[in-house]
Amino acid sequence: EKLISGVTKGDRIITIGGIHGHVQTTKDKTLIVKIADNVKIEIERSAVSTVVRGNETGSGDAKLLEPETSN
Repeated sequence: EKLISGVTKGDRIITIGGIHGHVQTTKDKTLIVKIADNVKIEIERSAVSTVVRGNETGSGDAKLLEPETSN
């Protein structure tokens, strides 16, 4: 839940369905995500699988955040 609630504008995300995009707008339960030029979709926060914060080009000091799993 920390991962999902901590998503902010500018984060790169991957959904559980495998969609990659950049968060443009955050709402209480949903996110507006840019997935291509002039293409934005609204997704449920619960659909976020992975969050990448930092350098948006994919190089440098990007930090991959994944949900914690309980054993």
